Amino acid sequence: MYTVGRGADKEERRRPLRAPQLLVPNGDGIACIRLLGRLTRLRAVEGPYAVDPSVPLLGKWLTWFADRAEFPGSGLLQAMTRLLAAHWATGQSAAEDSPLASLLAWIDPPGGRTGAQAAREAEDPLPFPPAGTATDVVFDQTLHDLMFRYDEAGDDRGREALGRQIDRELRGQMLPTWELVRRGVDLLRALPEGGHVPERWAYDRRLFAEYATYLEEDGRPQARRDHAVGAARRLARTEVGDGSVRHGAGVRRSPCAAICRYVSLRARRSSARRAPDRRPRSSRWSRRTTATPW
Repeated sequence: MYTVGRGADKEERRRPLRAPQLLVPNGDGIACIRLLGRLTRLRAVEGPYAVDPSVPLLGKWLTWFADRAEFPGSGLLQAMTRLLAAHWATGQSAAEDSPLASLLAWIDPPGGRTGAQAAREAEDPLPFPPAGTATDVVFDQTLHDLMFRYDEAGDDRGREALGRQIDRELRGQMLPTWELVRRGVDLLRALPEGGHVPERWAYDRRLFAEYATYLEEDGRPQARRDHAVGAARRLARTEVGDGSVRHGAGVRRSPCAAICRYVSLRARRSSARRAPDRRPRSSRWSRRTTATPW
């Protein structure tokens, strides 16, 4: 249980015991989730190009998870390469550590091989296909030919056979990455737990429950770009999260929170003073100026 609001508006809410945690192979996977959420959350459910209501709902959730990945200490969406690089150092550059296969080869090489030897073998795209979002050009051409043959098949029996072949090709490309991610999870679970992990995960579960409640009560999708007040709030939440990571689980007061309140107050005053048929004057050329509290 946790409490939100103050005074007469105070309300007690239940924090869920579990919440989903998304793991992607690398940082490009987070960018792909953000792009997929942006492409789907604003799709219309009515009209000539209507989609199933689950499509924009999926886009809202993917966008929310991608946004949470920007906040320090959040564990809702994580890239495996970033998690491993935070605990192990290799003899490679940061760009060479971006492929999950070579990074794991340095950290946990097979028996009888050094990290450099194992990383060199992990560059072969046949046993270790690219983890995404870029793919192997040979596989791309193979998949293109199979899909073309599937569309041109004249009977259901031929389509079923080609469909099974497409499934085998996709499985061969994705299964090695899946096994690498599971291998990385096993390595991370062998490490001692951080001192404030339970508190941070409890906060993530709270945010997950609040967004689920928001979707049930309101459900409006995220805007394409943050407005001034929203951007200030995001900056304040990011700095508060960074402070909680550096100085423990306790949340310290952020100067960005004051900026957020100031921007919100100025926006409300500006909209109240602005006449509907009159263009607001710029404060740069106005005789009366207001001192900004910086």
